[in-house]
Amino acid sequence: MATPTRGMGQQYGDAHVGGGSILEVTAWDFEPAEKLGGVVSNVTGGFEGQIYGAVSGKGKVTVLAPKTGYGTPFVFGADTVLNLYADQARQHGFTNINAAVESAPVSIDLSSDKGIEITFNFKSNGPYDAIGAFAVLGSYNNVQTSGSGT
Repeated sequence: MATPTRGMGQQYGDAHVGGGSILEVTAWDFEPAEKLGGVVSNVTGGFEGQIYGAVSGKGKVTVLAPKTGYGTPFVFGADTVLNLYADQARQHGFTNINAAVESAPVSIDLSSDKGIEITFNFKSNGPYDAIGAFAVLGSYNNVQTSGSGT
């Protein structure tokens, strides 16, 4: 495994690209959603009811790339696996998100001495796990909510 880009131990998340390279996550947001379809039938007493559909999600992730570059960059048309944590203990967040890159707006702070921060907009491409306080929002919800999250 690659070393963390800032020595923080990737405590708020990581991105696996091509099964090898790891980039540290510095900021993220994720919006799990379920597609609902309205229906009016005798079962709903003539009022609109909902048909539950597919679970998906979309979000934005900011990763820190070393200034010297990294082996396998994010590219359109290929999935990236994201693990996103809300706490240093990695007990709350979303893991194993197969993310398809939707867009990558570029905004660079040239005065920073850190690596290069890049923000990617993504959509989930398959099931993912939600852990801890976020478990109710998960597609699989098959991760222990009281475990270590590692």
